[in-house]
Amino acid sequence: MVEGRTIVWILRQELCLEEYGDAGRTVSESWGYSPTHEPDRFREYGTLGNALRAAGPQRSIVAAAMASRDLFLEMVARSCGLHLRLLVPGSVAAQVAVERGSEPTQIPPAEVDERGLSFSFIEMDNALAAEPSGRKPGVYRATYLFDALELSEARLVTAW
Repeated sequence: MVEGRTIVWILRQELCLEEYGDAGRTVSESWGYSPTHEPDRFREYGTLGNALRAAGPQRSIVAAAMASRDLFLEMVARSCGLHLRLLVPGSVAAQVAVERGSEPTQIPPAEVDERGLSFSFIEMDNALAAEPSGRKPGVYRATYLFDALELSEARLVTAW
């Protein structure tokens, strides 16, 4: 919640059935906020950064991230397409990192300060990925910057 507004992730799926053809599906994702705490009422802003910018000033965004670090981390990771690769205790990504030789104590936890939200994620060498990232396999660290409301360039912490 930022300034009393609940940030929401909006997923739309449209299924088009043609008479005798294959079914087509359109998927779109967006971010917004609910000013009234009613789940069916929200304002759509497109990116997470735009929704946060519209919801309140930077100090309120920082306060929300500090008050609810894990929920804010989940929201940021989803908006950046990293939610399945996020290194948090008990996650599949954490198990993969340990299997690849990373010690759990070597993986720093998510941290929030006035500058941003720093977190770790894994990158795999996956030729079947829909959108290859171009990064080498390993553990990465990135920061979601509160002044720009975008993800900083990820840096490689441990290569595999």
